[in-house]
Amino acid sequence: MVYPEKMAIMETNPLGPLSSYAVSKAQDFLGYQYYQSYGMKFFRTRTFNHTGPRRG
Repeated sequence: MVYPEKMAIMETNPLGPLSSYAVSKAQDFLGYQYYQSYGMKFFRTRTFNHTGPRRG
């Protein structure tokens, strides 16, 4: 649903991820911000399911 009061998205709006994929992107962004701000090292992984149709 699109709510008229939520139409203007600004950089000051809080994050509100609605799916697990969106949560993972928000976590990735947060980790990068900690690296930029505090020099904290962290590991980014982009995991995926390597099995599926037509895979042995």
